[in-house]
Amino acid sequence: MRFYTYSESGQKDNSYLDFLSFYNFLTQVTKWAGLEEDNHKMTKSEKELARLMKVTHGSNILRKFFDFTDVEKKGRITMEQLTLGLQKLIKGDLLSRIDSAYHLSPSP
Repeated sequence: MRFYTYSESGQKDNSYLDFLSFYNFLTQVTKWAGLEEDNHKMTKSEKELARLMKVTHGSNILRKFFDFTDVEKKGRITMEQLTLGLQKLIKGDLLSRIDSAYHLSPSP
């Protein structure tokens, strides 16, 4: 299954995940990321995903986690960045877990 985006010329865009691809990837490998009743359903457009996020309480954590892993702030991440973000959450030391919690916590 392909989760990477393609550039306008149709060439593979160097294995990056945009937010839609990131969401679709997470829904395939986790139970908690899906915003629909069928958690493993692929969302086909950013517009559809934006609508789902608007009506689903707590869905902003997905955007915050994407932004947290997007260390280059380009609106796309590599699998390496995703893995490092997950590692900070799961196996990080106390300070990195506190930092992660701060970045992922709801805004006031």
